[in-house]
Order: sequence, then C-alpha cells, then structure tokens
Amino acid sequence: MRFLCNTTGNYLITNSNLLDLINFPIVAGVTAYRLCSTFKIKSVEMWAAAPSTGVPTTNSIEWVDNTTSSAASRIVASDTTMGTAKPLHVYSRPSKQSTVGFWQGAGNQVSFILNLGAANTIIDLTIDFVLNDLNSGAAVATSTVPGTAAVNIICCKSLDGGNIILPYTWNVD
Repeated sequence: MRFLCNTTGNYLITNSNLLDLINFPIVAGVTAYRLCSTFKIKSVEMWAAAPSTGVPTTNSIEWVDNTTSSAASRIVASDTTMGTAKPLHVYSRPSKQSTVGFWQGAGNQVSFILNLGAANTIIDLTIDFVLNDLNSGAAVATSTVPGTAAVNIICCKSLDGGNIILPYTWNVD
C-alpha cells in the first residue's frame, strides 16, 4: 500500500489505524466496517526528494515493542538528505523478536512512529491481512470514514487515522 504525506511531523500509527485501512463504507462519511481482523507488518519504506534549499532533512521509522515501555527496546531506522542531489530513502522491518513483528489485532497500541522531517514523503507499507470470517467487522471511527468514499465499494483509509497520510495507490497480491 502506498501513501503520501504532504506535511512534516511525528505520526503514531496504531493497530486500529492499520486494521481500519481496508473498509467497506455503508453510509458515505458516516459508517464503514473493517474487512480485516488481524495483520502482520512486513516492512515500511519511505522516499522524499532532497529540498531545493540544500538544507538536510531526516525521516525515521521507530518500531515500538508493546511488551515494555522502555525506549531501549525500540528500533529506529532513519536517513537524511544530503545537499540537493541525494534523496531520502528509509527501509525497515520490525524485529522478529518484538511484539510488532507478530500478528496483531485491534487496539490502540502504537505499532510504529513515523518522524517525517521532509514534506511530500511517499510511504510504502507492506502488510499481510486476515479477512474477517464473520459478518461482525468492527465499525471504523466515523471521524475517519472518507467522505468521498463510494457506498458499498471497498476503500482505503488514511494511514494515520487523521486524514494526513493519505492513500496514493494500493495493490493486492
């Protein structure tokens, strides 16, 4: 799944944000339902162009291990632009020993944090989903149901849950 973020900032991506990505709107801008019950993150990759001013900018991905609140258990991958010629590129996978490296379910636990110092960052999320096997998909937060989403057509929601990191394209293997 590919996303685009036009602004800088720090964005906490929670389990609920990830489960809400693929949903089925039944009332545009009001009600939608999750189509997935669990997920496993494979990788996150980011690209951003070097600024024309030559001022270095840094993006990073911080993986959060939800079994402990210690910052020592977190893994950070980052890259910084160099001058006006070298674009920023970050690729990272969650540690297999961390909780975020396993299958995850619903909840407000933070899976990873995107620290975006560069505007217009492209973010690729490689993720596996398990579809709900019952007609009991949880409702997506009404404030984040896309208002332009067509009713009864599967749609993709913003990565951050706040309509800042917007879907760009997504492919299904």
